[in-house]
Amino acid sequence: MASRFGTGLLIWMSLLSAGWADVTVENPWARASFGPNSALFMTLVNPMEASETLIGAQIGGCDHVELHNHIETHGIFRMVEVKEIVVPGRCKVELKPGGYHLMLMALKAPLLREENVSVTLFFKGGKTLDLVVPVKTEGVLRCCDGG
Repeated sequence: MASRFGTGLLIWMSLLSAGWADVTVENPWARASFGPNSALFMTLVNPMEASETLIGAQIGGCDHVELHNHIETHGIFRMVEVKEIVVPGRCKVELKPGGYHLMLMALKAPLLREENVSVTLFFKGGKTLDLVVPVKTEGVLRCCDGG
């Protein structure tokens, strides 16, 4: 009996130390693509007091992922890469078209409507969050592949 309890405790402790993020995700979706790039959107929810910081992501079938935001300079909006996205404690941060988003660069194959993509989000401190995200045709850009 003590052996089972000890084994269970070790498994539980190893799960705690695995570094899962406290952040949860609402309404994730990836934009269907017609070219080598696409974008991923969601709402990051931080129920904890301390802030969490998204520093990257990995998606199967994608060369690399960049964190992006749209900024306005003299009335012109442009997309820029950012190093991180901070999710303050007890707050939500929306990743949406025209704002923060994950830019999927050099896809090995187009993302097709009704497919799902596996995504791992990376946070400061080694925390991760694994997601399965649906591909949608909302906001598909046919002229270019910007976010």
